[in-house]
Amino acid sequence: MRVRGYAPCVPCWTQLCCPDPAGAADFYGRLFGWSLRDDTFWRDGLAVAGVAAGPPRWLPYVSSEDVAVTAAAVTAAGGTAGGQEVDPRGRGVVCADPAGAAFGVWQHGSIPGAQLVNEPGTVLWIDLVTSDLAAADDFYGGVFRWQRREVDYGDGIEYYEWMSARRPVAGARLSVVMGPAVPSHWSTTMLVADCADAARRAETLGGSALLAPTPAPVGTYALLADPSGATFGLLELTPEILAGIA
Repeated sequence: MRVRGYAPCVPCWTQLCCPDPAGAADFYGRLFGWSLRDDTFWRDGLAVAGVAAGPPRWLPYVSSEDVAVTAAAVTAAGGTAGGQEVDPRGRGVVCADPAGAAFGVWQHGSIPGAQLVNEPGTVLWIDLVTSDLAAADDFYGGVFRWQRREVDYGDGIEYYEWMSARRPVAGARLSVVMGPAVPSHWSTTMLVADCADAARRAETLGGSALLAPTPAPVGTYALLADPSGATFGLLELTPEILAGIA
């Protein structure tokens, strides 16, 4: 699905940080059909994600009309905010919530954010993995005015979605589900047509499976690490859910 713009306070962009952008371009190019140009991953001539040198991670960005104002709101709520990064694509600020989960704030320039989403081989969703859902709700609700909606995934899993303008924009789940040693962080998930096949291809390209393809209420999910160690999810949605986002 092509996207031409984003409302304020909506996740709009993701950036891969890695020590070897050229190597990452080869991995993600073979896996998802992306190409690298001007620090941006493209597919079919549309921007799908950013890339920058740095410690390996996928970093989501939330749209803002004024990154300085939003950064001030982050620090007032107990988080941290770095300095502005400016290029023709837009203005960005890397922030962290009080538990240390990093995210970015994006004020668009030439690129409003990801121009292609919700198609196989593009970013689908982001989740906060945290040890304190109540504190996270206070922080993100205060900064972005997100509203919490409980989601019953069964098996005693505590999970909810954040809503903005009555639409789901992100999820949150307890880190204890993934192990007590997992620090708070944001997780990025890519949509795929066949989770098992995509996971298998990722491993042949030098990635590794941290969680093998596993049935989930919304489809089939796998958690992978790329060759640099940056983790990301793969999700094959059920036909009913996929039809609803098309």
